Amino acid sequence: MPNLITKTKKKVIDKTLIPSFYILKSKMSRKNKIRVNGISVLNTSLNSDNLGDQIINLYCAKILEELDITPNEQIATHSQDGKIITNKDLKLITGTNLLNSTMNKIGVWQRPQDFTKINNIGLMGVGWGLYAKKPNYYTRIFLNSILSGTFIHSVRDSYTLSMLSSIGITNVLNTACPTMWKLTNEFCATIPNSKANEVVTTITDYDRNAEMDFKMLDILLRNYNKVYVWIQGQHDLEYLQKYSHFNSLVVVENTLDAYTDLLNKHDSLDYVGTRLHAGIHALNHKKRSIIISIDNRAAEIAKDTNLPIIERDKVLEQLETKINSQIQTDIHLPINNINRWKKQFTKN
Repeated sequence: MPNLITKTKKKVIDKTLIPSFYILKSKMSRKNKIRVNGISVLNTSLNSDNLGDQIINLYCAKILEELDITPNEQIATHSQDGKIITNKDLKLITGTNLLNSTMNKIGVWQRPQDFTKINNIGLMGVGWGLYAKKPNYYTRIFLNSILSGTFIHSVRDSYTLSMLSSIGITNVLNTACPTMWKLTNEFCATIPNSKANEVVTTITDYDRNAEMDFKMLDILLRNYNKVYVWIQGQHDLEYLQKYSHFNSLVVVENTLDAYTDLLNKHDSLDYVGTRLHAGIHALNHKKRSIIISIDNRAAEIAKDTNLPIIERDKVLEQLETKINSQIQTDIHLPINNINRWKKQFTKN
């Protein structure tokens, strides 16, 4: 009985945090028509210390350009200016883990607490951060309030789709990540199947497993003539310097230009590493890739698209064999969903 009382009390407290005005607003605002020809972008790469966000937004920007869309404004999601434009225009969130089950806790999205400053939000390849319990009451009201009910949202995997569906948001399509939209069957056929002479790798500063990460580096040094390491995150280098064979590695500086330049200039180059979007960027540059999956992002995308991954705890038993095997890159894209999402921007 005490547990029941505690749970009931907690639920009441949660609801008192949200005035009834917002509950009504969440039901009404999702029915409003929005203007998709006037767009502002909630840019997840501005003020981010993770260059993976730059990769995502590079591809999102190219897609919008192909759709002949010039955003009215770029609004940072990772800074605390709290700026959101409140009008009938679409505010498009471009990629990354911006959604979660406890939106009452301010995470990477430094948004205003006041719901009235956030409306007509659309999603472009957005994902759900980590595996989690069902969204709490605050999250249900918040997302139903800010997300457009007439715009069809794009999410990167089935897991995110199911979490939104669980709180009544069903105008959503699983389109895979926009960074993958060019990885058609024809394009994938141009990616080499055999092991290259050299490899570029990554590690992840915020999700460390020194034993498995450093064994991955050992395997790469054994199997390739040269091992480059791209520094994608702010503290990757500090982490990497703990590796006993650090001096055997070639460090690539912490800029997206440096990484892209490496991919462009080296013909016989594989990618093997823990950074998801570094791997997808490599695939887009026709580099055979093996992504070491460390969280739900790569794992869930792989379930839907056949993205080439190995779970980090399987590195010892699978990686060396995989490296020396023929790998056919065979990405399964939800082309119909991608085209349906794009069609919303077609000018009449």
